[in-house]
Order: sequence, then C-alpha cells, then structure tokens
Amino acid sequence: DCGTGVLPVSPPPRRRYNSASSPADAAANPDDSAAMPSGGMDPRVYHTTSLALHILNALVFYGLTLALLRRAMPEAVQRSPNASRLCSAGAAALFAVHPLRVEAVAWLSCQPYLPAALFYMLAVWAYLRAHDAATKARFAWLAVVLVCFLPAVAAKAAAVSLPGVLLILDAFPVRRIRREGWSLTC
Repeated sequence: DCGTGVLPVSPPPRRRYNSASSPADAAANPDDSAAMPSGGMDPRVYHTTSLALHILNALVFYGLTLALLRRAMPEAVQRSPNASRLCSAGAAALFAVHPLRVEAVAWLSCQPYLPAALFYMLAVWAYLRAHDAATKARFAWLAVVLVCFLPAVAAKAAAVSLPGVLLILDAFPVRRIRREGWSLTC
C-alpha cells in the first residue's frame, strides 16, 4: 500500500450478458456461445432462412392482393377470375424482386423485417376474412389478427401501424365506414 493507507482496488470482474436479440447481435459477438444461433457463423444459414421467409412473404402477398381485389372489385373478379389471379401474381412477382424487399434477404441486419412483414400481412388477411365470416367465426379471425400482430411488433416496432391500416381498410375496401358514420353491421 506504499504507506498511503489505501488498498489498491481491482476492477470488478467483467460480467457477460446474453444480449443477443437477433442473429445479427449473435454474429457480432461470436465468442458468446449462449447467444450463438444454431447456424453458427455460416452465412448460408442466414441467407437461406431469409430467402425462405421472403418466398413465404411473396406467397402471402399474392393471397392478400387476391383477397383485396375480391373485396374491392367483386364484379370484375366474378367476370374474369383469371385476370384477378394474374394481377395478383404480377403484384407478388414485383414484390418479390423489388430492391427494397430483396434488401431484407441480402442483408443480415434487415432480417427482422421479414417475419414482421409476414405476420403483418397475415394479420391484414385475417382481418379481411373476419369481415366476411359469421359472428362466431369473426371473433376467431379477430383473435388470429391479434395473434399475428404480436409477433409482428416483436420482430419490428414498425408493425405498430397495423391498427391504422385496418381502419383505412374499414373505409375501403371493407366499407364499414361511410359518410353517414360507422356501420356496426359487419
């Protein structure tokens, strides 16, 4: 203590926390084996997962656009069902190859957008199904909306916009909101 009366103090031992909330966090801390996902450091695992989620998103987007077309333009869809399928397929193909969507597949840091988009679109699709369902089934479909909304928000906070989007869908194409007020006859 060299006569000062003060004992030298060593810093506290470094404590490791498992703070990996995504594969990107785990990849940034490769020495933290508790945070390492099953893919390890192999980027092919991450890109394959991203590609599979992206393909699933494109398929869900196809179904969602078809449901929106059927809701917004029922007469046109009845006259030419193949045209609505072709339009939905074209929209899904554009969705699949658009640079803003492909970025989420190419970049590991964008991977949380993929499950968020998947659950977001599934929630919108379930909401459209809820509107067309009978009373008991309507509550089941609305429960599906909530069940899809929660993981979407957990994956990416941007999914909090879903209630606003559902209100917009109530105005068009669901048409529950009219000029004279809200229609409770779902």
